Amino acid sequence: MANGIQHKKLSLNILCKLFLQFVQKMEIVVKLVSFACGMNYMRLPAKQLIAGLLTILVYSANAQKVIPKKVEIDEAAEFEKVDSFRMLHIVIGGNIYKTETQIKQAYNKEEKKYDFNHELRYIQPVMNLGDITIANLKTSFSGDNTSPYSAPDEFALALKYSGINALMMANNNFANIDKAGLERTQEVLKQVDIIHTGVFGNNIQRNGNCPMILFRKGFRIAVLNYAILASRSNVSNDFIINAVDKNLIELDMRAARMQSADFVIVYFDWGNNMQDIPSYAQQQLARFAFEKGAGLVVGTHPNTVQNMEFLDYYYNGQPQTGLVVYSLGNMIASSEDLKNRNGILLDIEILKNNFTGQVKFGDFGFIPTWNYYDTISKPGQTKVMALPSANVVDGDVFKGIPYIEQRRAANSAFELRKILGTHSDEIQYNLTDRVVNNVDETVHLINASLNNKLSIFRPNFMQSSAEPVAAKRAFNKEETDTFYRVQFYAMKKLIPLDTNYYEHLKGFITVEDEGYYKYFSKGSFNFDTVYNLWLRVFKPRYKQSFIVGFVGNKRVKEFTIDGEKH
Repeated sequence: MANGIQHKKLSLNILCKLFLQFVQKMEIVVKLVSFACGMNYMRLPAKQLIAGLLTILVYSANAQKVIPKKVEIDEAAEFEKVDSFRMLHIVIGGNIYKTETQIKQAYNKEEKKYDFNHELRYIQPVMNLGDITIANLKTSFSGDNTSPYSAPDEFALALKYSGINALMMANNNFANIDKAGLERTQEVLKQVDIIHTGVFGNNIQRNGNCPMILFRKGFRIAVLNYAILASRSNVSNDFIINAVDKNLIELDMRAARMQSADFVIVYFDWGNNMQDIPSYAQQQLARFAFEKGAGLVVGTHPNTVQNMEFLDYYYNGQPQTGLVVYSLGNMIASSEDLKNRNGILLDIEILKNNFTGQVKFGDFGFIPTWNYYDTISKPGQTKVMALPSANVVDGDVFKGIPYIEQRRAANSAFELRKILGTHSDEIQYNLTDRVVNNVDETVHLINASLNNKLSIFRPNFMQSSAEPVAAKRAFNKEETDTFYRVQFYAMKKLIPLDTNYYEHLKGFITVEDEGYYKYFSKGSFNFDTVYNLWLRVFKPRYKQSFIVGFVGNKRVKEFTIDGEKH
């Protein structure tokens, strides 16, 4: 113990001697520095100067002291960073018609105004959920109440309240109006803040608005719209309708990429009226659109719902899979024919990675709809209403619907599930009459749709449209001429045909009639063309085949090689 204490005393003595030597040296340094700098530090005792210098050195050392700390990585935060997505909700519907009968029935003679609110009222809550809600407009707002291709301006307001904020216009209807009618239609849609694409007044307008870019929730969505026009009236030759052309589609896709679009939707007006199955040409066109950059392909025109499928393709050398829905059917039907009254709403979620910017599909599905022609609510008046089929069948919506119409809605939904169920789920929102009423009251109270609350339009600013009158129909060639096809099959069971192997079957359609599924070849207005096709190709293979003539949707003539059958 004594040795240990002695050792400590010796150590302290050595340290003290070393410190005194250091102080003496510092006195000399201070004097030299003072002399060199000409500073009169000598007035202060050297020991005080040394003590001050030591104090400064100590504090400087403390200020520069580095305190090491351990970095703790939050694994949960890292996982969130990789899988953080924003979501965009898109709802896409089919054809929206406006017939002379519907316009006439919507006019209130006592109040001298139109009311189209009932038509989309029951699917309005669903469409207002979409950040982007798209449909195909099969009428115009030309202001001519004698035109069968025009609707009153009040109908545009009903479309706005329904939640629709983007309309497709490349279709046969706009091929039958003039440029003045198009310009007025564009002005009316601008007033109610509904953007549109597919038809343009001139090339300058097209270059500035095609593709149509929608900005929502940090997404840039490009929408392209094209139509296959069987014929086009001369009155529409002085403006542009996007016709299906692969070179044009490729150029528009390139323009969408140049504008940094996150996702591209291509909407086709294609196929034949009452066509049940898409043709080989439609499949190839959809695949071409995917190969050029489309993320989703949808279509309308046949007035029936067709299947959806996933197509395999290559994009930038990488194998991809794209969803195509060949026909969405009718949102608002053009006739009371049962097949004409089917439709679906395509409900899609698009996800975008917040860190990588990559976009992909989220949940998606279809919502079956049914057009009900109400003749009970108001005697002597017929109102068309688009209803959500599942909610009607469950008794949650429109509880007063007649039983027969409820069963028709159920049968319609059942058929649509068979057509679409192999590739998609059905989506059923918990709609009730109370929800429908609340949404309807809200949109009329705020004068805006729920998915675009800042876009307010006062109905009293809109000039009332004129009373409906009988339309002066100027039929185009498709309506007046007979369209010919070869009927080569009639079977009680629907059997798919291999169009990849049999070239002559490409473009065929099937029509359910009198308990049979009747198969027809691709057709033409030229009888000689179809006759030669039947004589060369179909007659040797199908002994019971014959030529059928149609005017519009009506079957009017049948022919054999010996002449007219009946």
